[in-house]
Amino acid sequence: MAVEESPSDTYARLLLPKKQGYPLWLPEPNENLPLDYRSIGVDIGDVGIITSDGGFDFLFNICRSVDDPVNWLGVPDGFVPLTLGPRDVRRLSGMHNVGTHISSARIYKVRLSQEECGSVL
Repeated sequence: MAVEESPSDTYARLLLPKKQGYPLWLPEPNENLPLDYRSIGVDIGDVGIITSDGGFDFLFNICRSVDDPVNWLGVPDGFVPLTLGPRDVRRLSGMHNVGTHISSARIYKVRLSQEECGSVL
């Protein structure tokens, strides 16, 4: 008997070969995290766990100091923050223009009129 794949597993399996980062099914930050973290969201240096439902459980940020509000849960013993220079972060401006859709060749976009969708009240 075949095990049915979850929507988050399907999403990750189809987007990982595009090599555009890890596709999070639930990209929004956990609402229990401090506002300092939620206002930025997932950032370079974040260490955490990809959950079974496709979310990201943040643990700490390796680029922030021990006393940074983002690291409110604590850091490992002996922790020393990693300092990144301008050449350590790769930037590719214009790689995906606003409104660009990244998908497999089998996915297509359809626009329906309000009449075709029916009214939702």
